[in-house]
Amino acid sequence: MARARGFAFLLLFVRSNPLFGQDVAQSDSALVAELRAAAAVPMSAPFALATDRCAQAAERGAVPILIEALGRVRGVDAVANQSRIGIARALGQLGDPAAVPAVLGLLEDQSGAQDLHVNRVAAEALGRLGDPRAAEPLARALFLTVRGESIQPAVRVALAGLGQAGVEPLARILRNEDGVVRVRADRAMLLPSLLSEIAARALGDIGDPAAVPVLLEALRGDDPAVVA
Repeated sequence: MARARGFAFLLLFVRSNPLFGQDVAQSDSALVAELRAAAAVPMSAPFALATDRCAQAAERGAVPILIEALGRVRGVDAVANQSRIGIARALGQLGDPAAVPAVLGLLEDQSGAQDLHVNRVAAEALGRLGDPRAAEPLARALFLTVRGESIQPAVRVALAGLGQAGVEPLARILRNEDGVVRVRADRAMLLPSLLSEIAARALGDIGDPAAVPVLLEALRGDDPAVVA
């Protein structure tokens, strides 16, 4: 009898205590629970709506769900690209550093599996996330071109938002020390002087004192694009 009364008391305590008996799904907010359910089909209107609602409400609990769903978006059609754009924008708004690797994957994708607008939105999202890990990939993305199109304006804004973290990767480009950029420039048939001009303008956008000696060094050089 005493054992039965003890068990009943324990059961009452567990039921009344919010720290017990909650699994991950039960601890979700209503918006995150809606997103989790819709994530079964990430290329769908319900998932897009739930993604936007979580972003607007700053639901950080949505981040791992969005990252996992992004990995399951397939295809090159408009629906797939729109799904990638919606997820990238939401991850940028939510501001969780855990999203940086996934968004970098979208920025750097040149496989033809996505529209260039996805890369552009990824750059914007990385600017909002403000993580210094994005500095070098963003600097290189200044020279990302697909069928003659680039995403330079969005990348320059994102780099400016990173501040001092963007100075060193841009300095390497200005000194012609970045092999990845040289390969991209060769493919796009960009003149070395244009590389220098683009890097110098991006450094000017940053406006950080650390960029001043880099630009002064370039001005002492013989590249007319930088001097101009």
